[in-house]
Amino acid sequence: MQEVDFNLVSQALQRAEASVSASECHGMLTAQLSVASGSGASECVRHIFDDEVDTQSILFMEALKMLEKLLTETQGSLNDVDIGFTLLLPDEEEPIEDRLSALAEWCQGFLFGLGLAGLSEENSSSDDVKEFMQDLVQIGNIDLSDSDESEQNEQDFSELVEYVRIGVLYLQEECNPVKQQPSIH
Repeated sequence: MQEVDFNLVSQALQRAEASVSASECHGMLTAQLSVASGSGASECVRHIFDDEVDTQSILFMEALKMLEKLLTETQGSLNDVDIGFTLLLPDEEEPIEDRLSALAEWCQGFLFGLGLAGLSEENSSSDDVKEFMQDLVQIGNIDLSDSDESEQNEQDFSELVEYVRIGVLYLQEECNPVKQQPSIH
């Protein structure tokens, strides 16, 4: 599966004067797909762009087309048997501070998307989901002041990204369990 490029999404959103970053946008859309099977994706679009955005402009249309592609590819990766889901974050060549900031924005967007889908810590039936949501709040408020380019910070960052990725897949399974096909004996 071909992945949507972070820079292309970011540029399309910036040109259309979106009010959120590419990572935050992906977090919101992923939450909708994980919890509400994407039924609230159009609601997310209202929060991605300001009310004053010209919905007839070519820049808005291009951004919308990019978001549709992102939504389709994210949905495919969430349902991929090879567990190919990844967070939309800057490439590893970018400074660690930029990647940490994007991860924090992704988590904030995901939590916002969960709220739009009607899931909160209070109404979650699983203690694991509640704990994951609390962890996302912590990651979303991460202190970027100690984010130097050390090998330990790179490793910590990779572990955080993997934790969030697996947590999203777990949450999706909790909210939308895969229905087992009946077996023939």
